[in-house]
Amino acid sequence: MYIDEQRCLYDGFKIRVCDKSYVQYILENSDKYGIEKKYNKHGVIIYPLSGNFLGYKRTQENKYLKGFQLSLLIEYKNGDGEICFEISGSFHKFFNNWKHNSNNYTYKDFIFVLDKISKIFHLQGIYSRVCNIEFGINIIVPPKYKISSKALADLCVIAKGKTKNENRTNRDRCEKGQSLYFENESTKSKIYAKSFQQKEYSNGNEIIRIESKICNSRSVEQSIGIFSFDDLYYFNHHEKAIKYFKKRFQHLLFYQPELEHLVLKAEEKSLLIDFIKPNFWQEQYKLDKKRNFKFNRSLYFSMLEKNRIPNISNYILDEINSVNTKHTV
Repeated sequence: MYIDEQRCLYDGFKIRVCDKSYVQYILENSDKYGIEKKYNKHGVIIYPLSGNFLGYKRTQENKYLKGFQLSLLIEYKNGDGEICFEISGSFHKFFNNWKHNSNNYTYKDFIFVLDKISKIFHLQGIYSRVCNIEFGINIIVPPKYKISSKALADLCVIAKGKTKNENRTNRDRCEKGQSLYFENESTKSKIYAKSFQQKEYSNGNEIIRIESKICNSRSVEQSIGIFSFDDLYYFNHHEKAIKYFKKRFQHLLFYQPELEHLVLKAEEKSLLIDFIKPNFWQEQYKLDKKRNFKFNRSLYFSMLEKNRIPNISNYILDEINSVNTKHTV
């Protein structure tokens, strides 16, 4: 498969530029970029300044709904402050004219987006820093699994166990579906029902979205080798991002409640009481160099297979692992 045809994972981003001449250019063209200047009584600019560019507004509240979020702010380092220009947004949504990121897009599409952003903000060759970067994929849940994407997000019992101080929180999105968050010092990961959030763009499919964001520039560089905006053009960094993404979710596991409606042995019923608990899997992963985790996962998968229940965990892992070997759907 050609590189251009490979599915691209890059989505949300934040880029910061502190080059003095570039920042001066942005200040001089602040109106063009939708940044409103604020002054104190002495006529000195008050920072931070913010704006929303190339987006569209809510019809009633007159607030921006989509677009690039722009800021001019003061960054302090070793006690000294310098004015920096910051851009954040979504590569994927920008590709879709800010409407959604429910589909998949290719690396060729991503390069097209980079070129447009570079032209709009004159970023090519400018010293910049990628402050955070998000990777994500949308997976269609086939009807044979007989589960909604909303229920599936709620039934994820483990994303990854071995990580420092990882917090797991469920947040009910009501009509927009369930969201599951995993956060630690450097990353924020999220699993949620995309087809509930953007139903008009899901073509009637049940779509689960799995994404992870590296939250600071040092971690971005250490994890995938990206430092500047120009680095995003190199496919080898995207390959590192794919490897990072696969590793991040290599132990993804979903509980399937169909098992509860079957005639089971007493010991199997006892196992299910544990298997539905996220804390059980987290502890199993940590104990005895993961052997307990693998043993119990095999037991759980055997129960699914014996009762002819399609294994949704394996299906989703196969989709994640095939990111750089299949054509975009």
